[in-house]
Amino acid sequence: FRGFVQRGLERTLGTAGAIAVATLAFGAAHGDAVHAAAALPLGLYLGVLSSLGGSIRPALVAHIANNAFAVLEAGLEFQLPGTGPPALISIFVEFAITAVALRAAARGVAPPATSAGPPA
Repeated sequence: FRGFVQRGLERTLGTAGAIAVATLAFGAAHGDAVHAAAALPLGLYLGVLSSLGGSIRPALVAHIANNAFAVLEAGLEFQLPGTGPPALISIFVEFAITAVALRAAARGVAPPATSAGPPA
C-alpha cells in the first residue's frame, strides 16, 4: 500500500490524497469492519511515516512491530502490571521502534526528488 498505491498516486493526488487513498485501501484489505476500523488509524500512521521517512522501510518496521505485539498481547495475554489496556503497550513500543526506523531511513535514503514542472 505504501510503495505501490501511495507512491503511485502522489503525483496525481498529492501527498495527502495519496495517503488517504492508501489508508482506505489498507483498511478495506483487512476484510471485516472490526479489523478495518482498527487498520484505518494504523494505515494513516504508516502512510505518514512512509512520507516523512522517504521510504517504505520505517512503515514496514512499524507494521511488523504492530503485528508482533498484537500477537503477543492476544496469544499470551501480555500486559505489564499497573498499565492500561494491552494495546497501549504495543503503541508505545511501536513508536520507539518507529523512531529508530525513521532515523535509519534518514541516514540511508535520499529525500524524494521534487520537480517544479516539466523541463523547458
